[in-house]
Amino acid sequence: MTDSKNDRIKFYLKKYRLIILLYVVAALAFIFGDIDLDSYRLSQNRTTPGIINTAEVKTAYPLKITDFLDREVTIEKRPDRIVSLSSAATEILYSIGAGSRLTAEEPALDTMLRDKPDLVFASDLTEKEQIETLEKAGIKVVMLHAAGVQQIFDSILKTGQITDAQTQSRDVVLAMQNKIGEIQGRLKDRPAVKVFYLTGLAGNQTAGKGTLTHDLITMGGGENIAADLAGRGGYPLEKIVEKDPAVILAAPAVGDIKVLASTPGYKDTAAAKTSRIYVLSGENILSRPSNTIIVGLEEIARFLHPEAFK
Repeated sequence: MTDSKNDRIKFYLKKYRLIILLYVVAALAFIFGDIDLDSYRLSQNRTTPGIINTAEVKTAYPLKITDFLDREVTIEKRPDRIVSLSSAATEILYSIGAGSRLTAEEPALDTMLRDKPDLVFASDLTEKEQIETLEKAGIKVVMLHAAGVQQIFDSILKTGQITDAQTQSRDVVLAMQNKIGEIQGRLKDRPAVKVFYLTGLAGNQTAGKGTLTHDLITMGGGENIAADLAGRGGYPLEKIVEKDPAVILAAPAVGDIKVLASTPGYKDTAAAKTSRIYVLSGENILSRPSNTIIVGLEEIARFLHPEAFK
């Protein structure tokens, strides 16, 4: 293994230290019966899947799976040389202990055709023509996509099945579910807080209904004032002022929140007047469909309801 790959593995292990700790805590909580997984529902109004299985589960190959494009893909053997075309797939692979099998992340098409990996994990951003070209060259491609928390669970479980890491993937999902249950337990009976999530000042870019970000805001005890926006896009400043959010959450790219707090329009909101404008710790923790959305969910909940975490 090259030094650069060693460094990458160390980077991801460090990055997920908090997540790993959460998994341990969640597992202990489950063992001692502190959390009832059926006691809460996700924002999609779907109960959490019954995935608990303490026995180690092995994948039998050849394996036929249906990916998120409804394509049936047959995996002949355990994939040991994997390419990821999305950061979400990369994070999922590391979370289930399969990160060491990654040979490349988002490489050029020519590189994949030359190296012929065992498997390529694509995303909804991968061009259809690229997928078709890889498959014509005999390279297996599985598309992962998640527009909500339930689909993130599905992506993790499917990745675990494909890579013969089913037990690990179930542990990851169980830990995520337990953490969601803990957070929502803290927020029980607390009124939703009006919030605006700003990703870019030019046009007041934000995330509306139908996005993972919107779901996380709702799950974190917030009322997204941009819920009347479908998907992602700009939002009129006059509507922000009119709806008067109590909290403004900003992506790191927005910059200095002191400047934002004095910007025309924003300075007139309750969030600015009460110094409740917060910058999230990562650029994609509310939008990247992987296990790390738990970090984003907890940040939202703590910013909106700090009293619940004392």
